[in-house]
Order: sequence, then C-alpha cells, then structure tokens
Amino acid sequence: MRKIIALLLALLLILAMDIPAFAVTPKLDVPDMPEIPDISGSVKVEIPDSFWDNWFKEHPFKIDFSKFKWGWN
Repeated sequence: MRKIIALLLALLLILAMDIPAFAVTPKLDVPDMPEIPDISGSVKVEIPDSFWDNWFKEHPFKIDFSKFKWGWN
C-alpha cells in the first residue's frame, strides 16, 4: 500500500512541476534578421615568422620529471 501511495505522490509531483513551467513560458518571437554583411576580405592578420621563436625563448617549457612516480622507483 505504501508503494502505491508513494508512486501516486511522485506522479502528482511530476505533473505539478511540469504544467506550471509550460503555462508561464511566453511564446518565442524571433525578429527577422537583416542580411549579414560579407567581411571576409576586410580582416587581415599578419604575424612575423620569428614570433613563435621569440615566444618560446621567452617562455621555455620547464617540466620537472623528479615529481613523477615511475614504476621502477
């Protein structure tokens, strides 16, 4: 008997939560969008060839292998 009552209460809870959320949701009204301009030719990015070389010289990789636990240690 307890299982039937618990099942009915759970069903009532699901229905009570679902209906108000649907009832208060306003209708989605999407405005018309104007045509999107083509800007593909107006964007130019130039990076010198030595950019990455200088960046790696200023920010070298430093990996501390002493903190790794190897299987043979």
